[in-house]
Amino acid sequence: MSRLRVFISHSSGDEVELLDRVCHELEHGHGYEILVDRRSIRAADEWRERIVAMIAECHAAVILFSPRALASAWVHAEATALSWRRALDPDFRLIIVRFPGVSEKSLRNGRFEPLALGRVQQREAEEPAQVVSAVTEALADRRPFATHMDLVDGGIATLLRKADLDDDGLESVCETHFGPIGWKPARDRRATLARELSRKVLREGAGNLRTAVSVLDSFSAALTRDTAGKILRILEPFWVEAAAAGTIPLVALRQGKSRDAALNGEYFANFTAELYLRRAYPLSSSRTVVWVDDGGDGDFAGYVAARVRADLRNRFWRLRKLSDDEIDAFLNDPEGPPLPLFIMVPRLPPDTASLAELRKRFSKATYIFWTGRELPGPKALCTGIRGLEPALLVENETAALRARQHADMFLANLPD
Repeated sequence: MSRLRVFISHSSGDEVELLDRVCHELEHGHGYEILVDRRSIRAADEWRERIVAMIAECHAAVILFSPRALASAWVHAEATALSWRRALDPDFRLIIVRFPGVSEKSLRNGRFEPLALGRVQQREAEEPAQVVSAVTEALADRRPFATHMDLVDGGIATLLRKADLDDDGLESVCETHFGPIGWKPARDRRATLARELSRKVLREGAGNLRTAVSVLDSFSAALTRDTAGKILRILEPFWVEAAAAGTIPLVALRQGKSRDAALNGEYFANFTAELYLRRAYPLSSSRTVVWVDDGGDGDFAGYVAARVRADLRNRFWRLRKLSDDEIDAFLNDPEGPPLPLFIMVPRLPPDTASLAELRKRFSKATYIFWTGRELPGPKALCTGIRGLEPALLVENETAALRARQHADMFLANLPD
């Protein structure tokens, strides 16, 4: 059985000796596999993308909150991604360790407020032994389980089993694209290819589908369009920043004061928003998404509500004969549509009154508003709208869209 993988988030300016002693004791004294940036990243790896991969792979995580970590933008991004893991996966355990100078109150305010860290098990510590004790006590009943990345790998491996490729061919593909693997006789070649492919795509960010296409093209004669398309669909959302996408479920769950989100970029309705949702809810389609076109210069809330009803009537025949009031009642009913319900609006509300009216009409919905190329600062957004940060770099969005087009051309040449 594999070991429990534990990720440790910390500030790079914190005490090196303390971190090393904690890692050594957890790994050698208690048998955990420790994932931490100073120890798990090879010199050739892109450190930022590798940390994202570690967060996706771990079974549990510890955030060491020193005053430096509290002020660190990267620790905040890691905390957001880890809170996202906790929100989506009941088996995932998150542990907060606070050092002197960091109060429980400081983790409930400011930018950490939406993460609801006050609901997470917290311990105070000064010495390595206290940190180790906090971790081992919290994980005493934990066992390894299939993480979302494990499920991604399993899904891709299942699809690869449909390809007519022998073990020697799979070994050749892996070594060509990923380097020496260190094969063992009983090692599943398709599972290995799936893991190496998903980690490479996750690390590469924008334009990652080009890499995936390059790998699949190595044995395209053994693939059908359907199989290759499903593999690429699983991998495509990986270019989206985990911290940004991870904010969406936290907002939808009303964990903090924010209940709606704002997303910047150029291709909101036709591309980007869909990928953010797919990254936010990996391997899941259990959500209702309503797209609103731009318009309604007068009554903003009334226009959005009318477009929502029209979209639902068009897609769900059982709703076609319902009145506006009946559809509104259905959307607000606890037994109504599957949660979460997202309403995608291609501009910001003109004022707080319009936003309040929208929230009143559809109280269960989470709105995602498009802001254009730039993401406004928090003070420029209406109360309760949280910008998805880090803000989207338009050049990354464009690279991802071009990679999608590249993939579409590749798929068009495969047999049905």
